[in-house]
Amino acid sequence: MNFFKKILFGIDPEQAAKHIAEGVQKAKLGRFKDAEALYLEAQKRDPDNAIATLNLAIVRMDMFNARAAKLSAEDQATRLADIYDLLEEALEKDRTLVAGHRLLGHVARRLSRYLRAERAFTDALDLAARDYPHTNEINLALMQVKPLADRVRHVEKLAEIADDPGATDEDVKAALDAFVVLLPAPGEETDDGMGIDASRLLLAARLARRTDDDDRATDLLLRVLEADAHNLSAKRELATLCMKNGDRERALTFSLAAYQEDPTDAGLVCNVGVCFLELGKLDEAREYIALAKGLAPDDPIVQNAEETLQEKTAPSAAG
Repeated sequence: MNFFKKILFGIDPEQAAKHIAEGVQKAKLGRFKDAEALYLEAQKRDPDNAIATLNLAIVRMDMFNARAAKLSAEDQATRLADIYDLLEEALEKDRTLVAGHRLLGHVARRLSRYLRAERAFTDALDLAARDYPHTNEINLALMQVKPLADRVRHVEKLAEIADDPGATDEDVKAALDAFVVLLPAPGEETDDGMGIDASRLLLAARLARRTDDDDRATDLLLRVLEADAHNLSAKRELATLCMKNGDRERALTFSLAAYQEDPTDAGLVCNVGVCFLELGKLDEAREYIALAKGLAPDDPIVQNAEETLQEKTAPSAAG
């Protein structure tokens, strides 16, 4: 069978081993492109050879380090992601490759994939022989990445709490406390690896509202708008909070902002009308409530707003 594979598919493990050995020598001489070509050929000759894949990842890392200063951030991320995939492929073929786990940890960390980096460094230490020369380096890297991985777990905890109908207010508050500590100061950039994006901030704000922590909810919703200036949900919820707390002018500001994001949403149009109604600006209220009724005549909220408007204008009509 091996003979037929060699004839039909070019499979030749012995030749692959030779290519790998030659590639190692080329890499030692700094001839990375030559080494890369040899490892690629070794992969063709023996697709199951984990060392060929690992060495290809290592030499591409060498090539990356030699050129990193000249690469754009996008190019750096693309090349690191390619190396990351090669390392995962190598380890899928052979989980005992300590060098693979070690390099994967460093690459994952540079890609802000902190949970994967933590696991890779841990696996490397578990598999390493007692006299492995890079143990101290891995221990240090693990110590540095662990707090970052813990932060990611705190962020992920928010989603778990949100999906848990049995979560208590104490559970929610603890998750929020841990999350808020991670937020950067105003104007600082957020580490992409933390998973703190507009959607997570919005989720945190909704959890804060769930515990009636309106101040924290408002702060988080404003941070959503810093991350995503057109986030309709944040604008709508800020309007609701402002109205709840008696700040009708700000409620109108956010209601108008939400309406401008989607002028055909009857609920958003009606909210603007209700804000004007609460401010005693009846002409403006009438205009927006009429628009909402035209969009959704059977909507009970719109109907209720119209009835309230009629009650407020009834004395004027009688006069």
